[in-house]
Amino acid sequence: SLLVTSGPPDSSLQVWQMSAEDSDVIKSVSRIATENGTGQSWAKIATISARAPWVLHGSRLDRIQITEVESRKNVYTAGIQGK
Repeated sequence: SLLVTSGPPDSSLQVWQMSAEDSDVIKSVSRIATENGTGQSWAKIATISARAPWVLHGSRLDRIQITEVESRKNVYTAGIQGK
């Protein structure tokens, strides 16, 4: 199973691999970069049920992204046009 977290030391999302039930080992497997260059706090995240695990993340409405967890591929980017 994979687990996605956000938080210090930077604004990236951390992807963790959870071991089998008979082990309490969790190891870091990758990071997903977020577009958080505004000095805001770390990205907020939510999971999406899909064939491949996806995560919805962003720190502002104009920087919302959906990223495929295993490949770290950006699947969708949404934002507010103009102000």
